Amino acid sequence: MNFIGQKIAALAAAAAVILTAVPNALADNSSNAAYAAFGGVSAQCVNMTAKQAVPAPDVEEHDGRSGWRLDPSAYSRSYIRCNIDDDFIYGLNGECTPVTEITYYDGGFGGFSLNYDSRSGGKSQFVQLQNSGEWKTKTFYLYDARFANGIYADDFRIETSSGVYGTSEEPVVIGGVTVTKSEKSAPLDISVSTGKTGNIFFEGDNIKFDVSYTDITGGSFIFRVDYEVEDYSGNVVKTKSKSVSANPSANDSVTFSNLPYGVYTLNVKVSGGGAEQEYRAEFSHARKADKTNYHFGTNIHYDDDIYDKNDIKAMSDLIKNSGFGFVRSSLRWWQWEPQKGVYTVPENVLYANQYIDSIGLEMLGIVYIDNPAITSHPYYVMNEEQLEAFRDYCEFAASELSGYTDYFCMLNEINLDGGYVNNEEEYVEIAKKGYEGIKAGNANAFINGGSLAGWQRQYANKTYELGILDYCDSYSMHTYSQTEGPEADYLYRSVTDHRSNLKKYDTTGTKEAWITEAGWPTRAADNRADEAASQSIAKKYESASELQQAKWYARSLAINGDKSRIDKYFFYSAVDDGMDKFDIQNNFGIIRAKAYDVPFAAKPAYIAVCAFNDLVGDAEFAGDMITDGTGYANKYIKPDGSGITCVWASETVGQTGGVYNYKTNAPYVAVYDMYGNAEYIENTSGTCQIAFTDEPVYVADAYEKPEEPEPEEPDDDGDDDISDGGMSVSQNGESVPSVWFIKPDTKIDVSFITDKPAGTEMSVICAAYNNGILKGLEIQKTKAASDVISVSFSGDGIINADKIKLMVFDGLDGLVPLRDAYELGIFDTDMSVTAKTHNGRCTVSGRLKSRNEGERLTAAVFSEETVQSDLTETGVVPFMLYQDQLESGENGAYEFTFEYPDSYKGKTSMIIISTPDETVQSVIPAFG
Repeated sequence: MNFIGQKIAALAAAAAVILTAVPNALADNSSNAAYAAFGGVSAQCVNMTAKQAVPAPDVEEHDGRSGWRLDPSAYSRSYIRCNIDDDFIYGLNGECTPVTEITYYDGGFGGFSLNYDSRSGGKSQFVQLQNSGEWKTKTFYLYDARFANGIYADDFRIETSSGVYGTSEEPVVIGGVTVTKSEKSAPLDISVSTGKTGNIFFEGDNIKFDVSYTDITGGSFIFRVDYEVEDYSGNVVKTKSKSVSANPSANDSVTFSNLPYGVYTLNVKVSGGGAEQEYRAEFSHARKADKTNYHFGTNIHYDDDIYDKNDIKAMSDLIKNSGFGFVRSSLRWWQWEPQKGVYTVPENVLYANQYIDSIGLEMLGIVYIDNPAITSHPYYVMNEEQLEAFRDYCEFAASELSGYTDYFCMLNEINLDGGYVNNEEEYVEIAKKGYEGIKAGNANAFINGGSLAGWQRQYANKTYELGILDYCDSYSMHTYSQTEGPEADYLYRSVTDHRSNLKKYDTTGTKEAWITEAGWPTRAADNRADEAASQSIAKKYESASELQQAKWYARSLAINGDKSRIDKYFFYSAVDDGMDKFDIQNNFGIIRAKAYDVPFAAKPAYIAVCAFNDLVGDAEFAGDMITDGTGYANKYIKPDGSGITCVWASETVGQTGGVYNYKTNAPYVAVYDMYGNAEYIENTSGTCQIAFTDEPVYVADAYEKPEEPEPEEPDDDGDDDISDGGMSVSQNGESVPSVWFIKPDTKIDVSFITDKPAGTEMSVICAAYNNGILKGLEIQKTKAASDVISVSFSGDGIINADKIKLMVFDGLDGLVPLRDAYELGIFDTDMSVTAKTHNGRCTVSGRLKSRNEGERLTAAVFSEETVQSDLTETGVVPFMLYQDQLESGENGAYEFTFEYPDSYKGKTSMIIISTPDETVQSVIPAFG
């Protein structure tokens, strides 16, 4: 009895494990869901299969629940292959959205990605762990999923080692996955364009989005669109709604005004007619620096082969608009001399130097000794022949670029093994030869030496003693402290220490102290809705959160704009090198990578840099204001004599707040936030108290308060209301974009979105016109029952129309319009018929589209002459002036030109006749 009881208890415990691994809501709903639970070595699956590339996955338990442990260090154990049964889902074309839920244990700071088969190929979405010690579920709405076994014969994979997002630094435990077929369809391909690089709008730009919708089923679709603008933290700050008709495609636009500077997301939410889907696109709004600040610079990898000339131009324009005056980039020896003695000018590098020069910036080109064709790994220049080869390369590069730049940097981080030279004597010998070559190629060259990794005073002093300053005009170092702000002791003191130390050895008094790299990476730290979580992740990975990066950039600019501290200061870097969440080198940028969803989108730090350089720029530092140690207040004086003060408190050095008393006699005080948004405060006491926070503000006198901005303007197509949008017009399920495509003796189906309550009576009117004269009218009565209204018309009298007007009223009694009238013209886009008269001849030309496969069209031109047969009767006699069959061209289009004598003065029309059925397709009153 005890044995039986123990066995029953064991079976019950096993069942409990399985049931906790399978979502309860889906345990009895296999018809609408596929799922896999990873509670044991074998997955428990319904409507799908799931497995690893190894026969026995590692099972790990947390809080009474188990899952498969994905080990990113062992590729075969780093991912799970998931394949939905083909008779459950296969080859989706928008019929439904597979809502995919992945349950995982949130332990550590690793991450995983969902790599799935979409209509446009493989796509990935990433999940960052936050070390909460809890089981969590991440839900993915895969609106564009195809699930046709397109990911290495799978529908999707759960990966900890991704070709897009990199390799997690810690294992991840996956408890299960569920795929539910939503009741809503997702029939649209949606895209958003702005015409702006990175969707970055600058002050004065019209913040307008062009949105394209295509019904992938090829049909006609009417839907409601809610356009929502979310700020960086995910708060909805602006909304607009309208209805749009895709027949099968549609183009819409939406404009937002009075949007503060910052980073945003446009969320396009589509609903109606059984459909529901979303599309998100990042954008930003930034100040534009009017003047270039040559005290500051940035780094960028123009030599990277992932960029083309369009990319180089786009990135350079963003740097220009941010106010940076210098750009530092590489001149790789192996690119300039791919074979010994064979020189070439890298096309992209040359173009970058030319374009940077054309927009008024300065390029600092780094020469390297990385040429395996000349030197041996690790590329030490070991003998005189190799030194001469290095000199010749430097001369060639300097000569070829002499029309575009005079600035060159002698190697990079040479004190590290990765810099290829860690010996002071050898570095000075190389620098001497490089100096000779560069000066031979460009006598006006300015050469930067050092570029030391970190503040290495002993290394620098040894090179000074060996005479390095005879071969360079400035000497630089790289200062990083990736988890602390710019006030940290090392960062703050090393800059002034470097400059004062250099001056001790500079006997000429002309050498400059530069910082050529400084900055903060943001790897794995993009949890916008939870800044505390982002900072925890950033600290783990020796990085900054994106908001920390923005604050620290702005504060560093305010500190190092003091030219008595440093002669030039370069940040690293302008653009992320890639998408790898865990590679520190991929995440130093203030602009996102080319491979990002929105290529070259702005991080918050970019907006902050634009604000500083626009508000402060190259103003002269006037000193630190007294703050009793509770914060910083750095004042700058502009060329016009006006002042601006940068105010903040540093958490890095333990400053926790307080206020700064800004004294002025001005009637107002302008306080600009980190992004450059202004608040004007009336000065009633002569002192304005400014709170110290870790986010810097800029404070200045103001002598008038600007007027409040105008309210949000409506879009071009009318009110912010779904009743101003389009209608869906179709026949036999095929879209009807214009009157031209209407077929005879076939009903016309009309649909539109309404926000009227259920039961609202409506009268839908279809009116047909020809040459402005009403030719037919049909009315259909209906009641609102859902958000989509559908009615049908017989189509009588429409064939000879050149315009159709569709109107909706609240019934025939009141005739109150419920929405704007919707019109169909005679032609679709890129169709036309025109006539010109000259010297007694009429030339007719045009382009028409075929409506039916194999259709032949005949054009007949008639002139009507009024005659009087007797004293009491008059009549109209038609005269045929021209008749010809139109020849079909590419894509079913008919392009034609013909002439006939212009000998009749009556009204002239063109009739298009479809053969072989001889039906009149259209009457075009285009002439007369």
